[in-house]
Amino acid sequence: ETLLTTGGYPPQLRAFELRELSLKFERHFNAEVVDFQVLSADWKKAVYLLADRSVEFHTQFGKHHTTRIPVHGRCLGYQPETTELLLAGAGPEVYRLSLERGAFLQPLDSG
Repeated sequence: ETLLTTGGYPPQLRAFELRELSLKFERHFNAEVVDFQVLSADWKKAVYLLADRSVEFHTQFGKHHTTRIPVHGRCLGYQPETTELLLAGAGPEVYRLSLERGAFLQPLDSG
């Protein structure tokens, strides 16, 4: 069991191993983490929504890829059936990022 926590100053992520009650690793970001989602059954694949409109994909080895969204994000969700990352922001659009294609799809209108 692993517990993932994020902090604001400095912007960082810490992972704790609960069986051993110890710090497993920590990672630092360029901006504050607004929201994050673990994409795999364990902690080894995760995505982080940052306050500077960027989305970072991490694996167990570190940062894998970074992309940006058009508006400041507020929350994100992962839909495993379609392998889409759903990003909600300041406007009425919900942006869809296809992780299979590696491209943005037509946004959903929530307004």
